[in-house]
Amino acid sequence: GRRPHDVVAVTGTDSLAWDQESFEVAEGEITVELTCEDAVNHNFVIDETGEEVVACDPGETATGTVSLDAGTYTFVCTIPGHETTMRGELTVS
Repeated sequence: GRRPHDVVAVTGTDSLAWDQESFEVAEGEITVELTCEDAVNHNFVIDETGEEVVACDPGETATGTVSLDAGTYTFVCTIPGHETTMRGELTVS
């Protein structure tokens, strides 16, 4: 069958939010392409493992990879003050 995308392309906005809060990907190695809007830096951390997959500076795009087994994970930006509003769900199947 067709597999879900194994690339997560997400933008951290200047208003401290994700542009998309839900992704479904295939298990195994997942590429995260993180874009930061102009004013603020962000990171992409798997809440359950504490692993920072990628971080970006304002106005930059950065790419990182993470290996995940099937399950549901929360991704979060752990920059101080961002964590309450920047949470999303990553479904790995």
